[in-house]
Amino acid sequence: MLRIWDKNTGALTKTLTGHTLGVSSISLSADGSRLLSGSYDKTLRLWDAQTGRLLKTISGQSTRVLSVALSPDGHQLASTEWDNTFKLWDADTGTLLKTFTGYDGKVIAVAFTPDGKQLLSGSRDHTLRLWDAQTGNVITSVVSELPAKSWLFLDGGHQVLVITEANTLELREISTLNLVKEYENTGFFTDMTYQPPLTPDGRYEIYMYYRSAFLRKR
Repeated sequence: MLRIWDKNTGALTKTLTGHTLGVSSISLSADGSRLLSGSYDKTLRLWDAQTGRLLKTISGQSTRVLSVALSPDGHQLASTEWDNTFKLWDADTGTLLKTFTGYDGKVIAVAFTPDGKQLLSGSRDHTLRLWDAQTGNVITSVVSELPAKSWLFLDGGHQVLVITEANTLELREISTLNLVKEYENTGFFTDMTYQPPLTPDGRYEIYMYYRSAFLRKR
């Protein structure tokens, strides 16, 4: 299950049930209206983040889900599996649009760029790839020293700050994925965000922490 909490009061605001095994990853649309969850039960579930209502269940995964990403407008979603692929889906109909292959290891992270036109993927085979979300073609690909497990887009999506599996940080240019700068870190990163999105009514900020989500009243 998923739980959404009010950070200021500690009150539980919503409990979302339906997955039969653990939830491995979640993603929010840019406006915070839709929430996507992926689970080891091989399903994807799309929720109304305001009401907690289940909008869509997608059961076309062949293995358990590792990572999910919702497009900025909330109408497409991507998911990674244990079979060294990731998939692009129509979030409204549940239709499979594309399967992205060519990896020699599990795809452990995927995300839409802020404009929704491209997809960034990171694999255990140490490749970092930028894809055209419409055509499915690889735009650019690099082999990194360490696999990427998460990232944060900066500068309007022109740069990306990558978290590696060793918890170091790499600043890269999106257009080439070339390394700009490396940062050492002594802590443990699971995910990161900045300028949290707001709910449509502007009353709450939506925060992500350790693959969980909670709301904080502004």
